[in-house]
Amino acid sequence: MELWLGEIAYRSAAEVASGDRLAWLPRLFLCCRKQIGCIVAIKRRGVPATRESAGSECEPVEGAWIVVKVDKELPVAFEPAQPLRRPVSLGDEVYNALFARLMSLQIPPDSRIKIDVLARELGVSQTPIREALARLENEGLVVKTHLIGYRAASQLSAKQFEDLYDLRLLLEPYAAEKAAENMTPEVLDVLRGLEREMSAGEGDELAYGRFAQLDKRFHDVIARTAGNTLVEEALARLHTHVHLFRLMYHARVTGEAIKEHAALLAAFESRDGVEAARLMRTHIKKARARFAARLRQGAQP
Repeated sequence: MELWLGEIAYRSAAEVASGDRLAWLPRLFLCCRKQIGCIVAIKRRGVPATRESAGSECEPVEGAWIVVKVDKELPVAFEPAQPLRRPVSLGDEVYNALFARLMSLQIPPDSRIKIDVLARELGVSQTPIREALARLENEGLVVKTHLIGYRAASQLSAKQFEDLYDLRLLLEPYAAEKAAENMTPEVLDVLRGLEREMSAGEGDELAYGRFAQLDKRFHDVIARTAGNTLVEEALARLHTHVHLFRLMYHARVTGEAIKEHAALLAAFESRDGVEAARLMRTHIKKARARFAARLRQGAQP
């Protein structure tokens, strides 16, 4: 049988056949490729292969596919009926690494970002670093200054934080209502899992970083389920800045927040859009009030 593995755009089939150029393939296949099969051709779906030999030179094939001839029974993880995940590109991996450093404050607000240092630390060239920083600049997480370079974005002011919550109040109740109407058992399972993980850190200030990440994912899943791409993208950016602001001011995991998430889950389970919108509005207002109280108590970055 033949197994389609993914899109490629290599100069030659020989490059594809070399192990070091197969880093994007699923790791299990890399570990098992000598046992289960061999690469036999590069071709497009529905188009005859340009070469039958994996070692033959060929012209660049944009959007081509690697074909693997399977000689032995596949492991369970490689049953053809199972969909294959699209591999993460090097650019995405670098972006994710830098995003994680910003989200964990390993790169503090206003700190300078040295491209050459990051390239050495991550073991890549400067090109994917620059591409990732350009993406992060579009998201407002880093700032580029002419002739100086990149730095992490400044921390939001208290006024900007209030404005951000005002915008959340406009968008998230709508997203919650639509998400309830579009809810599926699979999405509910994801939300339940996130809610359980958040509950495990209740009251633990040291665990807040983990809680904040889970909370962001919880709200991002809701926004994605609403089915409005523009709202999803806007809220993803808002949640990122909320997360950073709360981390800087050492927010805590509270029982109230856990209960509010549980109430939202109940509304999603019953597909009650009106109730989900009401509960989301209440949740955001209470979250803002909790954080404002912490600032009044003198919380400092």
